[in-house]
Amino acid sequence: MIADNVHDALAQIKQLQGFILGKKYFSGYSWQTKIIGGCIVLLGALIMASSYCPKTIQAHLIGWTVIIFTAMLINYAGLFYWFFFNKTIKRQWVRLLPAIDMLPEVTVGIIFSAAMIQHQQYDMLMGVWLCIYGLVHVSYRQTLPKGNYIVGIYYIICGALFLFLNVRFINSVPLGIIICTGETTCGLTLYKNRR
Repeated sequence: MIADNVHDALAQIKQLQGFILGKKYFSGYSWQTKIIGGCIVLLGALIMASSYCPKTIQAHLIGWTVIIFTAMLINYAGLFYWFFFNKTIKRQWVRLLPAIDMLPEVTVGIIFSAAMIQHQQYDMLMGVWLCIYGLVHVSYRQTLPKGNYIVGIYYIICGALFLFLNVRFINSVPLGIIICTGETTCGLTLYKNRR
């Protein structure tokens, strides 16, 4: 009799533990869109480094704007697909809250970018972008797998190196390689930890 009660209590604890862990990790980001987004960044960086793109600040500002918005569009299309078509989510808006964790960092990144462009500090842009994007990844430390946090640290370190080594803004390939590597690593981490 007591053994049955203990087994029932343990089963309930395991069920509760599974429920809590299932709620803890955010599964709205698609591993496929992370990898595709990283590849788009690398492809865009290679196009800007080619002879087809003028080696001007303005051309690279336009190029990076298009690349960033395209990669974001793909990632957030995957998020909204998950939200509207995943039957376990049931379109509960509260399930999207972890995706909002990155808004303060992105807002600061936009402010810093606008200020640097206004003051013609173009060579600092990529380093700041990497640091800010690293902070975005770190902000998900409670809701995404540990590999995502490690990629965030990787981005911050690379961003700091860009800032201290004064990597030229029109040298787009290093940023493309770093982002493609990081996003592919995130995608593979999400794939490995998918539920």
